[in-house]
Amino acid sequence: MDITEISKGHSLLHCAGGWHGWPTTMMYYKKITPPVYEFCPVLGYGLNIQLREGEKLTRNWSNKGLYVPGDNSAPLNGRGGLAYQEKLGDKAPGRIGNGIQQYNVPLASGAFAAGALKIENLAWTAKDNAKPAVHVAAEKTSAELILPMPTAYLYMDGAITLSAVVAQGGSISVFFSDNNGLDWKPVATLDKSGEQKISLKNFCYLRYDYRIKFEFKGQGTGLDSLQFTNDILHSQAPLPMLTEDDNTITFSCGAPEGTVTYEGSMGADSGKQVCHMAYHPQLSGLSPELLRGNGEAIYTLNAPGDIARLRMNCCYRARDAKDKYDVSVACGSDSDFKLIETLAGPTLGNTKYFTYASIPPGTRQLKVKLSGKELMATCMFGLRMDVDYKQPNGGFMPVQITYVWEENGQTKSNEHIARSPADSYVIKCGPNTVCKSVSLEIQK
Repeated sequence: MDITEISKGHSLLHCAGGWHGWPTTMMYYKKITPPVYEFCPVLGYGLNIQLREGEKLTRNWSNKGLYVPGDNSAPLNGRGGLAYQEKLGDKAPGRIGNGIQQYNVPLASGAFAAGALKIENLAWTAKDNAKPAVHVAAEKTSAELILPMPTAYLYMDGAITLSAVVAQGGSISVFFSDNNGLDWKPVATLDKSGEQKISLKNFCYLRYDYRIKFEFKGQGTGLDSLQFTNDILHSQAPLPMLTEDDNTITFSCGAPEGTVTYEGSMGADSGKQVCHMAYHPQLSGLSPELLRGNGEAIYTLNAPGDIARLRMNCCYRARDAKDKYDVSVACGSDSDFKLIETLAGPTLGNTKYFTYASIPPGTRQLKVKLSGKELMATCMFGLRMDVDYKQPNGGFMPVQITYVWEENGQTKSNEHIARSPADSYVIKCGPNTVCKSVSLEIQK
């Protein structure tokens, strides 16, 4: 093959993809030493859709203008440089989808308690036949409730809608945490009964997880209703698509495990993101900025259930052969740290992803120690720690799957209840099928 034929080959790619050209040809066929460009991929995210009674997840093959600012790799409409995917059979109308995650908290029945992180001095109607639906327990003057709000996608907006019942001289205070409950930010304080709507946009924006705490004061203070509504960002590409003719839908349920993620900016100024210092590491000899120096950083990681494994992603620089970070783990005490990985030099930049699963049964806290040695600008560019744990009240419940689509402009829908952890069924669609949405919710 001569250079003309190579050029013709890449011209075809240029026409299909819109982003290959002569410089690509030179990069592919000329021996060069590329500079360090991207050595910090973040690994560890896993799609884990878990629903509670009263919770509903809707994903759309459309968007309403919500996307990550500055992300031009996936336009809201059309595909740009990824247009060739349509020729390969991709039927999704675009790249960016906007969906809704809703949680109508089942207060009166007490079903919410199975998924709560903390319930203190709180009672509900099914428990003591009293009102409101949840309330400060008899003979108590205050109560506390903490609810987790994890998502498999990215939060773009959020709000709480509630019906408050406030006793004379009482109050309901709402707090938000985006660092796994280590710190709490005040959101609102309610001193009057009635319907209330509280915006969470300035708190949950660009987060994958948050926790909400309610502090109740006054005998009889409580809530008659509580709903969370969050706009989410997701990709349209992997959604189970409907097209003309028969569509076989397969449903499967995995292990009842959850994940608590500890990840933050390693810089001094994290902007709108969480900083790694928000997780309260104990630093000795290492700086808060990129963990530079000679010393140690110890992070304490907690889970609401028995820990199954620790997964870590470390992006680091260690220019000298003697530069390194040693990674050690202790299960429940400071005295039994075990070396599990060494991030060694020489390297201008490297990423290591590794898993540690030798965790004793019943462990709900880990300590992770990074021991750094710096000779030539050794630093930690990125650090992600995922703690996988067994859901204390996890298990399968029937799931209603609802599809909405159009055939020749006419709206169609299909509802199916998966009554076992493994299920499949067929949806038959007519001409000019355009898929609109798919939603999941628990059926009692």
